[in-house]
Amino acid sequence: MVELVAIDADIVVRPTLAELVTRRREELGLTKSELARRANVTRSTIHEVENGSRLKLQPATYRHLDEALEWLPGTLQRMTASTLVVEAKSMVARIQSRLAPIEASRSEALLELLLEVARRLDYLEEHLDLTG
Repeated sequence: MVELVAIDADIVVRPTLAELVTRRREELGLTKSELARRANVTRSTIHEVENGSRLKLQPATYRHLDEALEWLPGTLQRMTASTLVVEAKSMVARIQSRLAPIEASRSEALLELLLEVARRLDYLEEHLDLTG
């Protein structure tokens, strides 16, 4: 399932971890069992990743999947991290818009916190080069 994320009135389409793994496995003509063997993980791990019930992986699992899916090291983790950063930025924007009508003195501290979160997300996006 593709996730639609709204940012500044634009829609950004980001594939989920499940979609990325499933699509690539199918492109390579692999079964779930073959991918599991190649990645040195259980078939149930592949099944959970592909059906969306496993959203987060251990760093070693990302590395094994990259290799098994014939991607450069770090590819899968960068793609999934990029999705998380985009989602977080979207959440910050939605919260900011909801704070606008609240009395200024009550929302000032929350707004400062949101701005700090936004700065940290920008840093994360730049530092990890998640834009592409």
